[in-house]
Amino acid sequence: MTNQTSYKQLFAKLPEQKISSEIETRVMIRIEHSRVFHARVYFGLHVISIFIAVAVCVPVAQSFMTTASTSGLSSYLSLLSTDGGYVMASWKDLSLSIVETFPIIQTTLILGLVLVIGNSLRRGTRYIPALTIHNEHMISA
Repeated sequence: MTNQTSYKQLFAKLPEQKISSEIETRVMIRIEHSRVFHARVYFGLHVISIFIAVAVCVPVAQSFMTTASTSGLSSYLSLLSTDGGYVMASWKDLSLSIVETFPIIQTTLILGLVLVIGNSLRRGTRYIPALTIHNEHMISA
């Protein structure tokens, strides 16, 4: 006799159990409450991460503006908008000067924070439908 047939025979001999509707209702309510609790925790964590990223973004943006103004980037950018002939004539030198004066660290931090905010918004909105208990009639039973 193989293991498969012995298991089949064993399960065939077991009597079928009847579960009362009260126990089933309580289990389903508990599962629903657990699902709503976890959804609220994850949603709250995403909201907190958005607030933290926005709060960190303000000083990083101020640092970007300060670094851009002291490095001369603003004068190069104004030259781009005012003197198109000079830009076309010496675009290689101008582009190298812009790259040298560009605040790369602050730009990287700002882009990273924007990605954190976007990801938290995307993932946090996934939990919005699960924030409330859907089976209200089960709780009163």
